[in-house]
Amino acid sequence: MSRGLRYHVRVQDEIREILSFYSKISDQLAEDFWNEFSEAAAYARQYPERHHFDASGRRRSNLSRPVA
Repeated sequence: MSRGLRYHVRVQDEIREILSFYSKISDQLAEDFWNEFSEAAAYARQYPERHHFDASGRRRSNLSRPVA
């Protein structure tokens, strides 16, 4: 069963900044990040119980690669 996601209020701005930063290095790098983010969001939506809780009590998902 697919469920809705709620993003932290700063996610949209951070994603935009990350994509801008990565695209200056390589369009492929930006595309790879976007694909990883999209896949992580889809997985979190489908399997929320497989993600850990943060200090606020909300579940969170970390990406595999660190963001520069």
